[in-house]
Amino acid sequence: MGKIVSIEELLGAYYKDLYNEYKSEETTYHRALFDAYVDKDIQQRLQSGTINNFQTRWCKPDKWIFPISLWVNTYEKIIVYFSSIVDLRPHVSFLIQDSNFKELVKVAFYIVDSIHPRSS
Repeated sequence: MGKIVSIEELLGAYYKDLYNEYKSEETTYHRALFDAYVDKDIQQRLQSGTINNFQTRWCKPDKWIFPISLWVNTYEKIIVYFSSIVDLRPHVSFLIQDSNFKELVKVAFYIVDSIHPRSS
């Protein structure tokens, strides 16, 4: 899986501004991003409550060598992590300028806001 870091930890000081931007947009846009990054079979398993965790499709920010995905825990609490083979924390100020990365951030917010955890 490589290195994983929670969305709050990675985005740090940028979290609130990015979340406010996300909240100002149409939810249909966020749903379309979710559909683009999360396979249909995973979505069906989320609906039926038969999945404990999943990984999204990879995001490739412009001028960035390494792909980034989301790793999501759905068991009892929704926890979203960014996953890459490198530590993303030193590069967050660069990454948040990229539209592809910001899409992935919005998918993370959508997952937290829309997906219900699987109970035991």
